[in-house]
Amino acid sequence: LNLTSKMLTSQPYSFTISLMNRAAGQNPPSVLISISRVTQLNQFEVMGFQGSGPDTSWMAANSALHDYYEGQALFIRTLSFLTGTVVTQSSPYPCDQSNIISVSALINIPLSLTCASSFTVRGLTGTTTGALNSLSLAAPLSNSSVVLWNQSSGQVGFGTNALSGASPDSFGTYLNLSFVVSNRAYSQDAPRIFLDITHGAGVSATFAQGVLSPQAANPMYIATPQLTAVRSWQTSPYPCDSNTIVFELDSSVPFFAACSPRIYITGLTGAVNDTSLNPGSQINLLATTPSTGLTTPAPWDIAAGTMVVNITTNVGSSGASPVAFVSFQLRVRNRASPQAAPSVTVSVNYTSQGGSSASAADSRAWTVASPAIPLGTPNTIRSPAVVDYNGDAWMWPLYIRQPTFTSSNIGQTNPIAGGANVITLTFTPNVDLIPRCRPRVVLRNLTGACVDAETTLGEASAQQFSSVNKVSGRASFDAASFTLTMYAAQYSSVNATDPLVDPTVLAGQPYTIDFTSVNPLQGQNAPQPYLQVVMDGATINMPAAVPVTQDTLSVLSSVNDVTFSAGDASALRVLVPIFTVHKMIQTNPMPGQINTIKVTIELNMALPNNAVLAISGFVVNTPTDPNASSRLDLAPSGSLQLFNVPGTSSASLLGSVHDSSAGSVGYGYFDRVLGRLSLYVTDSGLQAGVSYAFQFSLRNPQCRMSPATPCVRANRIGAGCYLGSVSRSLFDTVSDSISAMDPLVVDGVNVPPAQPGEALPLLVREPIILMAAVQQSSALPCATNDLTFAFRTSVNLVADLSQTLVFTGLMGLRNGSPVAMPGGATQLAVTPLDSNAVILGSTANWNPTTGVLVVPVIGNSVAGLDYRFKVTLTNPPTPQSCASVQLSITGMCFTSRAVSWPLPGNNSYLANQGSCLSSSGGGAASALVSGSCPLYVVNAGYSMNVVNQSSSYPCDPSNVITVQLVSNVPLAACSPNITLRGFTGTQTPSSASFPVFVQGVPVIASWLSDTGSLVLASPPVPSTSCTLVVISFTVRNQKAPRLYAPATVEMSGFPGASIAPAQPLQRFSDSSAGAGKYNNDALVVETAVFNDRLMVQSTPWPGASNTLTVTFSTSVPLWGDCAVIAFTNLEEACATPGVIALQGANRVSFSNGSVVGWGQWSSAADPTGRAVQQGRLTLVPVGSSNPVCGSLPCLPPFVQWVFSFVVGNPVTPQYSPPVQVLADATLGSVPI
Repeated sequence: LNLTSKMLTSQPYSFTISLMNRAAGQNPPSVLISISRVTQLNQFEVMGFQGSGPDTSWMAANSALHDYYEGQALFIRTLSFLTGTVVTQSSPYPCDQSNIISVSALINIPLSLTCASSFTVRGLTGTTTGALNSLSLAAPLSNSSVVLWNQSSGQVGFGTNALSGASPDSFGTYLNLSFVVSNRAYSQDAPRIFLDITHGAGVSATFAQGVLSPQAANPMYIATPQLTAVRSWQTSPYPCDSNTIVFELDSSVPFFAACSPRIYITGLTGAVNDTSLNPGSQINLLATTPSTGLTTPAPWDIAAGTMVVNITTNVGSSGASPVAFVSFQLRVRNRASPQAAPSVTVSVNYTSQGGSSASAADSRAWTVASPAIPLGTPNTIRSPAVVDYNGDAWMWPLYIRQPTFTSSNIGQTNPIAGGANVITLTFTPNVDLIPRCRPRVVLRNLTGACVDAETTLGEASAQQFSSVNKVSGRASFDAASFTLTMYAAQYSSVNATDPLVDPTVLAGQPYTIDFTSVNPLQGQNAPQPYLQVVMDGATINMPAAVPVTQDTLSVLSSVNDVTFSAGDASALRVLVPIFTVHKMIQTNPMPGQINTIKVTIELNMALPNNAVLAISGFVVNTPTDPNASSRLDLAPSGSLQLFNVPGTSSASLLGSVHDSSAGSVGYGYFDRVLGRLSLYVTDSGLQAGVSYAFQFSLRNPQCRMSPATPCVRANRIGAGCYLGSVSRSLFDTVSDSISAMDPLVVDGVNVPPAQPGEALPLLVREPIILMAAVQQSSALPCATNDLTFAFRTSVNLVADLSQTLVFTGLMGLRNGSPVAMPGGATQLAVTPLDSNAVILGSTANWNPTTGVLVVPVIGNSVAGLDYRFKVTLTNPPTPQSCASVQLSITGMCFTSRAVSWPLPGNNSYLANQGSCLSSSGGGAASALVSGSCPLYVVNAGYSMNVVNQSSSYPCDPSNVITVQLVSNVPLAACSPNITLRGFTGTQTPSSASFPVFVQGVPVIASWLSDTGSLVLASPPVPSTSCTLVVISFTVRNQKAPRLYAPATVEMSGFPGASIAPAQPLQRFSDSSAGAGKYNNDALVVETAVFNDRLMVQSTPWPGASNTLTVTFSTSVPLWGDCAVIAFTNLEEACATPGVIALQGANRVSFSNGSVVGWGQWSSAADPTGRAVQQGRLTLVPVGSSNPVCGSLPCLPPFVQWVFSFVVGNPVTPQYSPPVQVLADATLGSVPI
């Protein structure tokens, strides 16, 4: 710039330069200034800029400046999009033809036509908008001629001219525009949207839009079309019924007609073609929503179950809930066969793209919320006439219910075989039985029924059913399969082709019918009937036959004596035809007697005339009768007269039958070979439950015969469809009804009354030994023994048959083997014990070696009466077990019998023959258990065998030995000898005439001192059991001490008995009486001791005369011939050898062996070798008579004996020596 005027100092100067900014942005350049010809200003200086300081007036004066730094010279903004730029759409719905795309852009510079600016939106893919002229612009963009559109890339562009309406401000330029596109028919995710702007060559900016919220606002986001809910239901699940099916669809998007939407339904199978409801291969739509816009009729493939519904109008709107709703109904005919609900699916798809691509097909199906259709339950549609059945989902489309019965019951009026029977059936179906399909109610498995091929129905529901011949009130019966068929349809006439339309049998309603059958002749349990619905056209999933509930609770009224139980009312329950009463009794069970046979029969069914009764089983079976083949019994073949049992007239209802020809009334035909009586029923017939009785006579066999097992059978019975018989029935025993029968005729006064089984036909009473018993009177050895016998038989014994009673085994047992009785063969007297026994002979043959007793029968006995007799024997001395006796009776078929004991009513024990009640005797014995058992002999033994003595003193001359014996048997019976042994060591010499006392009676025995044996020959022992035997004798004890003598006792005359061998005698100290008294044990000699022993002197002076005083006593008596007392160790005592005088009161009790009052003095050298003399005083007891001394005088024990004698003291001092006193055995004395 050239300066044109003077510039004053500090004067501000300003000027303006107008430039055109370039298109590209830049930072401000460094603006320099210099003033020429000013030396100090020759260099350029950086200029500042307005607004750089606190002065903002420059920015305020220039609205284009957004901030103060933009006021720098040639600062040029860089082109960019500002916050607030966004692209949105108005509709996310597929096929929407009016989706408005709105663009709101803000850039930071104004657009200038000079820079040739342009604006582009790209990424709008997924439209069906093809031509440019289909684009609509909104203000401020007004020049559409310069708009560029590319459908495939989704790009729309605006040139400079189109942008002339953009309005800048200080922040930049706002671009607001919108245009309309057509959405494609299928979904897509939102594409990425970009905004591009150019401003001059090489200057541009791009805006990449992120994901918006909500998702539907994102341009060209096309939602997935979805059926959010599909509902469907039907009005009837009944086979063959007219059925309305309802469909409802909720959609998440509207239906746009531009894309030709279609609804596809598949799987709707199970309907049949009914032209009265739908025209051929099309189906009428009813009650549609919307009311128009759904094409009807719609194409329908009935076999495949598919149909197509076209929607020809837009349905739905944004903001509605649901966005779109479509519903329609269709009416079909259910098929006859039941089925589960088919898997019905609903789908929707557009068949074109719409927009500029309308002709392009789009087969992509919409999403369905659930592949299965949930059951709808709008109460306005639900049919109140449909009966629920077990909660089944009957509303599911084309669910066709399995026809069955919610209840079914059957019963009958008569269970008697061959009887007319009314069977009643009540049932309730679970479906309406639609006549169009000719439904039949089929009652199967009526096993045993005999029904007319076309039978009349009874009860209230009969007229609602018809037979196969179209006759109302009837049913058809197939005898081969036992099936009753009833058509649940009515016809205007038998010539009508089709049934009446309206159903006569409705679901949930009970129906009752009955019909008549003749029961079979064979009994049977009630079959299980089955009920089934069968329809024309039902070829698959046939309804199952269901079991019918039998009447198991009702109890039918009785017919005469035939009573019924719960369960007999079950249909076709037929009682097994039986003889409910089939009794046959006889009047006489005795062999060979005429026997009246009484028969009573009763059946639980009726027997018509000409039916035949056969009574068989009259077979003779007498294996034990050796002459059975030669005896005449029963009756010969031929007519056998029948008799009325008193009070009845049944015999006239029967007649004889032989070779199929009728015989005389009141007779039967008896076949002896076959053992059969044949009878036929006359014209009157036999009624069910009525008892008939008659009788006839036969002869019994003569020996035992088991009862016959006759049976009765009825055959040639005709009833209804059947010809049959009543199975054989064995005749009953009459044990429980004897009182109602005539008493048995028995030849005997004491035969037991008729017992259970006694009246059985042809039971011939077995000859039985009813009772055989024996007992003995004594089990004691050597005793006289009466054997008493008793017997009783079941039949009479006949003398003419030379019968005998044979008793065997009359021998006792030793070690398990029988032993012969004493003596030889002989005859024994038979003693009758009652008046009856005179039928027996007076003598019997007896063989003791074999133990056989034979008693003859000489008179006729009375059956059932007891007979008693006895014979007498002598028992052996040896013990033995009782005999095992058998009785057999000759002349009849008796079986031998073990003879028991004791006799009936008697005790098995024998009084006073057992063990002794007191071991000390007394004669009382206990009862002998089992003592009456024949030929039992007790073992003789001791209950007491004790020995004791009277004295244990050494040398006692009067020691009494006492043996006490108590035996359980009388000892005298067998005259025994008694031997006592073991009494050795006495001073008693042997003697052949040794005095002994037995029971206080003196007897002479043999005594051997060396062996200590005492033998008594046949001593006077007691003749009663348990009596004390006392044997006593006297011996002299030895001098030395000793223990007891182990003595024994043995007794002859009882071989094999316990008392026969030597038995140890019990020590007295071991007995209860002498417990602990050991000195009383036989021959015990006690040890003698000095109880007192004292010696004192009168002076200790050397050489003095010294009186020595002695005091002593002993524990035993001292006899003079057995005792010597010595005082020894009287050291250095001085006395004259020889006799020495004794002093004191007791001096006369002693002697020197010859002179009383004197002792014997002696001295001897000390045995130890010391040089001293040992003095010794020896005394012999003189004694006196005393009870303790026995037969000889003695010094009694425990008495102090005091005496003195004088000696001279030694002259030499000494201590008192150990003086001793003793009685030495070496002196021949008792050792003390």
